[in-house]
Amino acid sequence: MIGEVSVAGKYLMAGYWRNPAETARRFRQDARTTGRVLHTGDFGWLGEDDNLYLRGRDDLFKRRGLRTSRAEIEAAATGLDGVEAAAAAADVSGLGPVVWYVGHAAETQVRLGLEDRLERPKVPDAVRRVSYLPRTVNGKVSRSDLVEATASSGESAQAAASAQATTPIEG
Repeated sequence: MIGEVSVAGKYLMAGYWRNPAETARRFRQDARTTGRVLHTGDFGWLGEDDNLYLRGRDDLFKRRGLRTSRAEIEAAATGLDGVEAAAAAADVSGLGPVVWYVGHAAETQVRLGLEDRLERPKVPDAVRRVSYLPRTVNGKVSRSDLVEATASSGESAQAAASAQATTPIEG
């Protein structure tokens, strides 16, 4: 299971150099041990081989009063059958949150899978299958290229709402 990487121990740094706001945001008290824990903002998992595997950094955004995470949406999508890779964006002009994915699963199948795995406000307004996820020169997914391609396609919120109407959300 993917979760936020947190660090604790006697060799943990005291905080961010001359940045008390970032120190306060990232360091918290552990309720179990009462020790300090650094919440890195990185997401990953500890493998059976005891190696730490990183998935990426998270960008949180508020949606319908609920903190929503791109990494959580992406992890839910990649956990679905027929989805090889996924990327999400918080707000694509006129569409709201979008998840793009590579794989053979139908968009409606992915939407239904996300509705099963995520709380209702976290389900993206638009689900789009793409042939590949564009990459930056550093090998990271280029969300800006995905957003630009989606925006330039002329797709609107009305089109996304029509797509949603084919897969009603219960609740």
